[in-house]
Amino acid sequence: MLLNAIFLLTSLTAVALAIPAFDLFSLNASVKGRLHTTQPLALPCYLSYSNGTTTQTNVPNIAACAEISTQTSNSSFIADHPGGYITSNFGICQTTQQGCPLGVADQVLQTCHQGNVPSYYVDVREPSDVAAVLAFAHETGVPIVVKNTGHDYKGRSAAPGALALWMHNVQPPIQLTPDFTPEGSSAPVGPTLTYGAGQGFQGIYETAHAHGMMAIGGTSPTVGASGGWVTGGGHSALSPTYGLGVDNVMEMKAVLPNGTYVTANRCQNQDIFFALRGGGGGTFGVLMETTSRVYPELPLQHATIIAPNLDLVDGIHQAVSLVVNNTEQWSADGWGGYMAAGVKGVGLIFIDMITPKLTLDEAKASMKPATDFATALLPNLSVPITVEIKTHANYWEYYNSAIAQSLSKQGVGTGVAMASRLISTQNFATPAKKSQLIDTFTTYGGFGSVANVYNAMTRAPDPLRAITPEGAYQNEGDTYEPNPEESFWGKKNYERFLAIKREVDAGNVLTCHQCVGWDEGDGRFGCYPQVR
Repeated sequence: MLLNAIFLLTSLTAVALAIPAFDLFSLNASVKGRLHTTQPLALPCYLSYSNGTTTQTNVPNIAACAEISTQTSNSSFIADHPGGYITSNFGICQTTQQGCPLGVADQVLQTCHQGNVPSYYVDVREPSDVAAVLAFAHETGVPIVVKNTGHDYKGRSAAPGALALWMHNVQPPIQLTPDFTPEGSSAPVGPTLTYGAGQGFQGIYETAHAHGMMAIGGTSPTVGASGGWVTGGGHSALSPTYGLGVDNVMEMKAVLPNGTYVTANRCQNQDIFFALRGGGGGTFGVLMETTSRVYPELPLQHATIIAPNLDLVDGIHQAVSLVVNNTEQWSADGWGGYMAAGVKGVGLIFIDMITPKLTLDEAKASMKPATDFATALLPNLSVPITVEIKTHANYWEYYNSAIAQSLSKQGVGTGVAMASRLISTQNFATPAKKSQLIDTFTTYGGFGSVANVYNAMTRAPDPLRAITPEGAYQNEGDTYEPNPEESFWGKKNYERFLAIKREVDAGNVLTCHQCVGWDEGDGRFGCYPQVR
C-alpha cells in the first residue's frame, strides 16, 4: 500500500513539458484516467525532489525506501514500476549526472532528480490508449517513448521530459493454439502461443510447459517477449537449433503512428510485418500482441564448465583458443547460451550452454575439449572448478536451475555499458583466420568515468569490427555503434526499413537512439553522453 501511493496522478500540471493543463486533462479523459506522473523509483528515500521544472520538499517514506533498497537486484520488482530501469544508468541523465540513485550514503540529504525518467506515462491497457497518445503527440509535439519493463541495454525506453507508453500491463491470458492459422491465410502453421505486449518470458515459459511445449526466448523473466527483444531480432539459447525470435513469429498486432490498429503477417501488411521483425523497438508501431511458434518439449543437455581463477596468465590465450577452435562444432551440435574466456571477474573459462540435439553421451563427447582443459587446470588453481554435463527433462527444468536463475540476475540494478559483434563462419574458415580472432579477443580496453566507460567500450571492439564487417546484434550492440545502419541491418535491409519508416512515420513520432530514421538532435536523446 505504501508503494502504490507513489504512482498516483496527484497533479496534472505540466512537469518539464510545456503543455497546458487543459490538454493533459483532455488526454487523461481519452485514456480513461490512466495518465500519471512518473516518479523515480527511489523517490521515497529523499527529502527533496526536482521534477524537471521545480524543486520541492519531499516526505521520505522509510518503509517504502527500505523495501526498494532490498529489491535493487529483483528485475520483476523494478519492471513493475513505471519509473524503474533494469540498467539503472538509463534512469539517470548521464550528460548532467542528475538522477535519483539508490545506495547513496547521504541520499536523504540530497535531491532526487527526474533525470532521464519520462515525466508522464499512460498505463496502456488497450489499442485505443496508444492511438490517443499518438494523436496527442501529433497535435502537441510532445516527445513519446515506449516502455515495457525497462530491460534495455541501450536506454531506448527512457527520455527526459517525455510521455511514456507504459505497456507492462498489457497482459491478457496467454493463449495456446494447437494449429494456428494466421489471419488472411488458408494454411495452418502449427502450435503457437499468443501473448500481449507486457508479457515477460517467465509467464510464457510456464504456460508453454503446462501444455508440454517450449518457447524460444531470453533468459531473464523481464525481457519483453513482444517488445524490444523480438523487434531487435530475438536471440535465444535455443537459436542454434530453432532460429531467432523473428524466425518464429507468425503474426503481430500493432498500433501504427497514425493510430491505425493492424494485424501483420506473411499474408497481409507484409511491410509492417517485415519492419517489426528486426527493425528495432519503438520505431514502426506499438506492438500489442505477438503470436509465435512453440515446440514439443524434449530433453536438453546442459553443460556448466567454470574455472574462476585468473592466476594463469598463459591460460587466457589457451582458453580463448579453446573457444575459437571449437565454436563451429559446438554450433553445429546445437549448443547455445553463455560462454566466456579470460574475462576479468568472470573466469579463465565460463561455459553454461544447452542443446536439444544431442544425447548425454554425445554432449560429453562434444564438450570433451572444454572439460579436458578445465580439469587440467586443477593442480594450478587455488579455488575449485565446476565441470558438469547433465540432462534436463525439458526447458522449463533448465530455466529454473540455479545457474540459469543466477544468470538472469546479471546486471540487474547496476549501470551497464555493452558492445558486441556477430562473428560469421568466414572468420573460422582457415587457421590464419582463427588465429586472427584469437589475437583480437585477447585485447583489452580500460575504463574510467561514465563518459570514458562508453568511450572505452565503443573503441574496444574496433579491432573486431575490422575483421567482422557483417555487423552486430542490435539489442546487445554498442550504444554508440559508429555505423549502426550497416552494423545492425546491412545497407539493403536498412534502405527497405527506412522507406517503410518514411511511409508510416515521416515525423518520427516513434523513435529511439540509433533506430531507423532517428534524428541525433532529437531532445529525447539529450541524456546520452557524447563519445568518440
